[in-house]
Amino acid sequence: MFKQTWYEIRQPLFIKQMIWVAAFWIFTVIMILLNIHFLKTNYPNPVRPDDLILDTFPENKNFIAIGDLLSAIQVGAVVFIFLIWQNGIKNAPRLLFLLGLMYLIRAFSFNLTPLAQIQPPSENFPEQHIIAQTFYHGMYFSGHTASAFIQAMFFKGYRYQWIIFLLATGQAISLLLSHSHYSIDVHGGLFVAYFVAHFSWMRLVPSSLRAVKWMPWAA
Repeated sequence: MFKQTWYEIRQPLFIKQMIWVAAFWIFTVIMILLNIHFLKTNYPNPVRPDDLILDTFPENKNFIAIGDLLSAIQVGAVVFIFLIWQNGIKNAPRLLFLLGLMYLIRAFSFNLTPLAQIQPPSENFPEQHIIAQTFYHGMYFSGHTASAFIQAMFFKGYRYQWIIFLLATGQAISLLLSHSHYSIDVHGGLFVAYFVAHFSWMRLVPSSLRAVKWMPWAA
């Protein structure tokens, strides 16, 4: 199992695809940071709307840790069950590309309707938590929800796909019970995940690039 994985990740095609994905993620991160700066500069005092679900259920911050734990378990399950054990490592570049694409879409979406942070990163994470302090800004849509369900939808037909769906559902519920996201954020994340996972992105690729096999979408 691990021997086969080690063989596949050393193949020139896989390496080329991963290099392309890395470049795409660098571009995505830059766009996220620029849009977060725009958000914080132009909307310093956004409004907090009423929320039917959040106003019904009391906030429970324990679910922040629960959601993070479920997320970590899901990533581990995706890597070891689907990418390694079920010999799907060749699909890793395409999955990473779809996740990066989703975050690129989100980088612009949360500026369309700026909403107040329910829980600013400074309230729940130490200053040393670079990821939270740097990237946990903007509300719509929920990147955690979209990411979790893209992973679940990506492995359609795999024997243990239901495990990822259960973990993704647990994360979405945790986001609501911890009041980390508005319900519309989680709701929107589900639809974005479906769109990203099922849309034929080859339609947007110039015909001259469709035969380039080292692009992640060629899978």
